[in-house]
Amino acid sequence: MKKGKKPETWFVLADAGKSRLLRCTVAPVDRCHVEEFERIESDWEGHEHGRPSPRAAKSGTTYASQGHENEEDVLRFARQVATWLEGQVESREIERLTLFAPSTFLGAFRKICPTRLTAMIDEEQGGLTGLDNGALSKHPSIRRLMPGAEG
Repeated sequence: MKKGKKPETWFVLADAGKSRLLRCTVAPVDRCHVEEFERIESDWEGHEHGRPSPRAAKSGTTYASQGHENEEDVLRFARQVATWLEGQVESREIERLTLFAPSTFLGAFRKICPTRLTAMIDEEQGGLTGLDNGALSKHPSIRRLMPGAEG
């Protein structure tokens, strides 16, 4: 943290199709204040209705399991999140952040994350993308990120 700046903690919530960049600061009376800065959703539209999977034979029969295609979708979105985060880290001068995501996303993210970004990210398993800022400010995992904030 730079001198003169109030204490802040950056964190990212992600799952297989959406991601949010948030910051936690200590508000008056030692409360955790959560503010969202950016969000993205997967830009992969999947397979258009009526069109065969790219993994399908001419007959329309697919030789890839549905689970394998889902894994590829998560990996594709993890790449999108990593690229997006690199830009956010640079433009907002973020020194460290915590990524909260389900284990399937974390595994995919680890496979593709650039070393520079990996070095500044702490990973926490958890599916918090559906919580609003108020609920996040009271969540134990988020409060733990901000020393001095009681919730």
